[in-house]
Amino acid sequence: MKKKLSVPVVWKIAVRNLIEHKTKTLIIGAIVAVGMLVLILGNALLDTATAGIRENYIENFTGNVILSGKTEDGITFFPFEQMMSDSSESPITPDYFELKEYLDGSDMVASWSPLISGMATMMFSDDIMMPTQVFGVDIEKYREVFPDNMELLDGRLLTPGESGIMLSTTAVALFKQANGRSPEAGDMIELMAMTDRAGMKIDELPYVGSFTFRNAETNPMLPMICMTDYNSLRSMLGMNLAEETVLLSSEEESIIGDFADEEIFSSAGDSGGGLFADVMADEGTNTAETLFAEIGDRSDVESLYLEDSGEWNFVTVKLVGGVTSKAAIKAFTEDVSLSGWDIQVNNWIDGAGGQARMTYTLKTVFNIIILIIAVVAVIIIMNTLVVSITERIPEIGTIRAIGGRKSFVRKMIVSETFMITFVFGIIGILGAVLILAGLNAKGLHFENIFLRMLLGGSVLNPVISLKTLLLDLAGIVFIGGAASLYPTAVALRIRPVTAMQSN
Repeated sequence: MKKKLSVPVVWKIAVRNLIEHKTKTLIIGAIVAVGMLVLILGNALLDTATAGIRENYIENFTGNVILSGKTEDGITFFPFEQMMSDSSESPITPDYFELKEYLDGSDMVASWSPLISGMATMMFSDDIMMPTQVFGVDIEKYREVFPDNMELLDGRLLTPGESGIMLSTTAVALFKQANGRSPEAGDMIELMAMTDRAGMKIDELPYVGSFTFRNAETNPMLPMICMTDYNSLRSMLGMNLAEETVLLSSEEESIIGDFADEEIFSSAGDSGGGLFADVMADEGTNTAETLFAEIGDRSDVESLYLEDSGEWNFVTVKLVGGVTSKAAIKAFTEDVSLSGWDIQVNNWIDGAGGQARMTYTLKTVFNIIILIIAVVAVIIIMNTLVVSITERIPEIGTIRAIGGRKSFVRKMIVSETFMITFVFGIIGILGAVLILAGLNAKGLHFENIFLRMLLGGSVLNPVISLKTLLLDLAGIVFIGGAASLYPTAVALRIRPVTAMQSN
């Protein structure tokens, strides 16, 4: 004979009490449902925004992990932000060639690319100048890591080993304003950079093309970034730190030793003459070619410039699938420490700058606000339950008088609270899912530049994960449980004799 499964008595009593006290049940239920609705919608918007920003920056600008020289000021790819800190220049990454060999041999690394980031002023005319950010790249490696982050608008991309500059849309507009036409191949773009390392330097680079970064609306600095070859920018920023050591013979040292520094390059007209007096005397032969002919072939020095001397600000690293940034950062940090390299391992968001961090900060603020709302909800639910229990003193006292234990009363109160929070929590979830489905289908469109930066683009299609739904539901149930603690304690203090007297 099969035994029928029966609903526990405590649940039956809990359901009956909730039905009998409809008003209080609906008050608590409405708080739970609205709280769940707001919680899910807020989390969906911020989770989608942060996920979008993360993917955008990792895929297009920073990679998963960034390696740099050590600094107390923090790193950023955007020199405008660097100017606001104590240090106006990004550190140079040391031990580059050892690091290069390490990354090439790492099974966690899918691809990597070095980067130089600096500030310069573009001079289009006497009265039209533009402060701009410039990325110096090894174009071949850069495109390997970020193959789809640039949209070419005019001209072409830089080629490996080529000296030139690709202008941003902002720079193209100012060039057109100054010259009455758009830039063309071969136009020389004049740049001026001021650094602690090299002072002021002015250079001209040939125009190659113009471009825009995809999803540039996520950061107002992106439309201002121009791109050049690494040697040109390295020279402008005074980053050519490589030195050639020349060992002189004793005979050469004796020749040089007979001349003071100011005498070595003095002309024949100067008293005493100089080491290159014959070369400098004839104004017609006072040329670099003649001087090089006098001192010998120096093609080896020129080749040093064409090679990578190893001065870079950052190294961006893309990880292979399945390797998390957290795991890679831990492994890189340990290996860097063991190798003795003075290198700092950074998460992608460190290089992404303040605009990306703002969204993560907002998410934290939102969670704090939700926590405050949760505390208020607990207080409201708790007070409502206390009022309900006070009205049911005779009932609870009678249960105790006929042998009901405190554990039974506790289960009854907790069951009521659980039913309210669970049922109305599900209602809140369903309402939020329906709203999100509509928002996802239409998309949230933003014209405000601040909202575009904050939410990671001009269109947001919010979604919510099953994991987040379950966590939110668990949070609401926890709130209900916490709210029932004090009312349960009140109910357990009710004595049978008190119930009889109240009757």
